[in-house]
Amino acid sequence: MGSPASRELILLVGPSSIAFIPFPTAVLSEFGNRTATIFYALSISLAGLSSTLIWLYATHHNRLVDTQMSAAIRRRETRGPLAVIGVFVFSIGVAFINADLAKLSWFFVTGALWLATRAKRVR
Repeated sequence: MGSPASRELILLVGPSSIAFIPFPTAVLSEFGNRTATIFYALSISLAGLSSTLIWLYATHHNRLVDTQMSAAIRRRETRGPLAVIGVFVFSIGVAFINADLAKLSWFFVTGALWLATRAKRVR
């Protein structure tokens, strides 16, 4: 992640993946089948992964954050998006069994975020 090319790739893919989300959302609302559900979950996972990579780049050696930021805050802010990614990747597997059940599994995002961010209280 140190070379300018990798930085530019991260900064290009991150916002692009987020801007792309309305398309899979439209596909999901139009069709709602297994393929649409998996497409949506993959898109959300990619957006979460790119967001996490941007955060990791920003916090590595205090590139773009305050030098006083504690390691506990950095870890907590990294665990949140990873928890969301985990729920959506899990839902891809569930979609092969039942697409509607996979969509319902997205409600686990709330609990996963709660668990990921409560691990240690930041002082």
